[in-house]
Amino acid sequence: MNKHDQRPPQKTRKTFIFLKRGLSADPKHRERMENRIWLYMHIVDKADWETGIVHDWKDRDEADDMAIAWRTLQKQRQELEKLGYIKCVRKQYGIDIIIYNWI
Repeated sequence: MNKHDQRPPQKTRKTFIFLKRGLSADPKHRERMENRIWLYMHIVDKADWETGIVHDWKDRDEADDMAIAWRTLQKQRQELEKLGYIKCVRKQYGIDIIIYNWI
């Protein structure tokens, strides 16, 4: 266990996030996403609602926010990209994450 797994999660704002019904209804998505669904929901929660883009994402900061190891978060983010759920675009100080099928 590392230091990120021992910290209590930070308090976050209370909002609702919306996911397409197909993510839970289609067995294909459940099998592909596995436990990465939690990171995906976190990404959706951070997205700009007009564009479906998360600007200036930083794995270490988001790992702290989720109270998980940043390498775990980084690996899961990369897997979500390989699976075709998101696209990551490197910027100078972070990553822009584009959520596919946003609309």
